[in-house]
Amino acid sequence: MRITDIRTHVLLDPGYDVGATSSAQDTIVVEIETDEGLTGIGETDLNAWIARACIEAPGTHTMSISSSVIPASWAHASAPSSRRRVTSSL
Repeated sequence: MRITDIRTHVLLDPGYDVGATSSAQDTIVVEIETDEGLTGIGETDLNAWIARACIEAPGTHTMSISSSVIPASWAHASAPSSRRRVTSSL
């Protein structure tokens, strides 16, 4: 299974006040589609605009990577920093 599409939707409170800092004014919903026709929907409490920028930035997601390698990637990312080594597939 491979991720084929990622869509982000920033939702704003109708009374959004640009001068206020409350995170209750906005949220983000993320849709992920796979080549097997599955769709996943999620959201985060992170600032919606930062989350959107991180998700949409090139090279920051697992688009088109087989789901079979994702668990190994997470294991590598969560390893203590002294055990990590930088690798590149470029």
